[in-house]
Amino acid sequence: MCENTVGLLEDQGLTSWTQTTAVDKSDWINQIRTVSTLIGPYQLQEAIHPNYWGQLATRSCVRQVWNGGAPRGGICSIAGTGLAGGEPKMTLS
Repeated sequence: MCENTVGLLEDQGLTSWTQTTAVDKSDWINQIRTVSTLIGPYQLQEAIHPNYWGQLATRSCVRQVWNGGAPRGGICSIAGTGLAGGEPKMTLS
């Protein structure tokens, strides 16, 4: 979510979050715009909630933790680029 290789859609040359490479190039969080953003595009912003890609990544992680009814622990992280089954590629280790 906080990788230095991703950013806002418009900063990454994307026109929509539905584009093929958007999962790998765009932020996975929504940003809160505050009153301090009156000058410039986003002078002060706070990440607070996963967006579409963040929700799908979270779903993948929760599914892996649930493990078909035999819960297990671990650290969920990105496992590569692109999608697996319509979700960002995530792994629980």
